[in-house]
Amino acid sequence: MEQFYAYLDRMKFIKRWQLMRSVRDENIMEHSHSVAVLTHALVCIENGVFGGHIDAEKAVFYALYHEVSEVMTGPPSWPSTMTRRKSSPGICPPPSNP
Repeated sequence: MEQFYAYLDRMKFIKRWQLMRSVRDENIMEHSHSVAVLTHALVCIENGVFGGHIDAEKAVFYALYHEVSEVMTGPPSWPSTMTRRKSSPGICPPPSNP
């Protein structure tokens, strides 16, 4: 079991590529924490304000671990990400040229 947590601890050494200009680099551990906090807030709003029935524990769990595979694979490269976006225009359309 301790190998699993050692594996997770490596997340702090993997830098995320930035889509926009940023003041400082962010690693995938910081990113996953931010996503988990935001997910918790959104689930609380959905359940408390709009009467939703989302399982907050499960949603935060998924948010917290969504980048774990990058410990083995590394972050996706910019060209492959752009290729994926061009091939799936319905999901995330590329910006149009003026």
